[in-house]
Amino acid sequence: MLPGTKGTEPGVVAPVIPAGFYAPLTAEALLSPEHRELRLRQVWDNNPMPRDVYDRMCLEPLSRLLLNTQNVPATREGRWSRAGGFGDLTVLYTTYAVRLARGYMFPPDATPEDQAAQAAVWHAVIFWSALFYHLPLLAHLEGELLSGRGWQPGISVPDEPFRFRFRKTAPQGTEAQQLAALTAGTLLPDGATAWLVTAPGALQNLAGALWHQHPGMALIRDVLQEAARQTESPLNTCAVTAPVTAEASADIRPADPVVTGSTDSVVAVTEVQPAEEVKTESVQTETEGGGESAGASEVPSAQQELTVQTAPVVTADDEAVSAAPADQDTAMLLSLFSADESETAERDNGDVVMLADEEEAQDLTDGPDEGDSSPGSIHESPYLVESDASVNQSVSGEYRATEVNPLTGDDPDLKGETFLDWLKAGLNSGEISFNQKGDKIHIVAGLVFLPVPGIFFDYLKAVQLPGDKRPIVQSSFERLCINKRRDDQRFYFARIAEEPGNCARYKTVKGYLVKGRSLMHESKLKDSPYLFIS
Repeated sequence: MLPGTKGTEPGVVAPVIPAGFYAPLTAEALLSPEHRELRLRQVWDNNPMPRDVYDRMCLEPLSRLLLNTQNVPATREGRWSRAGGFGDLTVLYTTYAVRLARGYMFPPDATPEDQAAQAAVWHAVIFWSALFYHLPLLAHLEGELLSGRGWQPGISVPDEPFRFRFRKTAPQGTEAQQLAALTAGTLLPDGATAWLVTAPGALQNLAGALWHQHPGMALIRDVLQEAARQTESPLNTCAVTAPVTAEASADIRPADPVVTGSTDSVVAVTEVQPAEEVKTESVQTETEGGGESAGASEVPSAQQELTVQTAPVVTADDEAVSAAPADQDTAMLLSLFSADESETAERDNGDVVMLADEEEAQDLTDGPDEGDSSPGSIHESPYLVESDASVNQSVSGEYRATEVNPLTGDDPDLKGETFLDWLKAGLNSGEISFNQKGDKIHIVAGLVFLPVPGIFFDYLKAVQLPGDKRPIVQSSFERLCINKRRDDQRFYFARIAEEPGNCARYKTVKGYLVKGRSLMHESKLKDSPYLFIS
């Protein structure tokens, strides 16, 4: 059973909670919102740990952090200022970081054998670094329990109704980092540090991440910074550390309106929900009789009232389960792949490696598969730089398709739309297998990797056309502009492992990245255990 899961026994009437206080929620209640469940499934899908290790090393610390923070917001204003904003930000950011790191092998300078052996340890380093990344924000909050005892969000689970507010004065110097490091130390599982020392550098990188979000390994820093950018982390702005000069009240955006004096409404507001239409409510705390709080950091007393003013505001929340994932998810994922930069360098020098001509001359009965875009079958060597002169070239800074032979351009089977229809039908019907050992097509984080030129040879074979038509089909497909590009590069490199989750033996392939939702039902978009981004 997860910590804090004990519920109220049947027949026991819950005590009345004064207005302005919140009832503590259990771990199940904090983990059960659909948008959080979805993110946690993505974290599980992208982790190399056995289930029992994952539960102890990842899920339990996350549950404890949510219990310790309950429904507090992450910031005074902005996207993460709603009730439960800190928990939502933490879960989303951790998911982004884990999915980003999924495509890399750690540490980058180790042998493939060592990388495979240390995969679980380095996954834990990245998970914990992300989980604790926003802990400094909690130093801006202070809380009080119903009994009058103080409560610091993040440090402990409130064992009675609680309330909170933003401090008048922002933390000074390294106060926020000190509190964050202390909080993280209480959340790390037993035996975590002893486990980390089994991988050289792992403990040191986590220590750097906990102290000032700056692990020693540049690759981990890049992952954390990119995740922060994609989640609109408030730590990227100066407003988070600026002194707060407003009244002692805290303006937050509850997920549901609070009705003064209604216990049910007070409890309901603590249920963290993603908001497509969120009501902004200014919660102003006034001391009874008009008096001002004596101390700058004094927590308001239990006799203070809450005045609620509601105004509807429509927001776009990418965490809503009913909403499609934002395009920024895709942009983030594209940065994981190695673009075909060598192709640009060679083109600028006037020397283009021509390997496609020999492939086109082969008969389809013994035509190439995705291995044709790699130097061989199984290897541990650098990538083969391969360029295809029959498809788009960079001309005067613009990306244009080469001309299609007018003698064959009228054949509907040579059109990119027909190829796309064949691909969609095959993927959705199961006729085209993917994500399995030996498959050409693999999925990572909602993007479908289509190896070239093998996927086009498969299509031509299916429609009984000769292999020399491949450049025409491929060029027509590119003109549809559905494949992702980066810096005018069409192709991305990836590794297809021989064994699931083990990149010690692999083959390097290049191909297109296409948004999965445009090819198949979203329920089929599961990450492949064989695909690794180079």
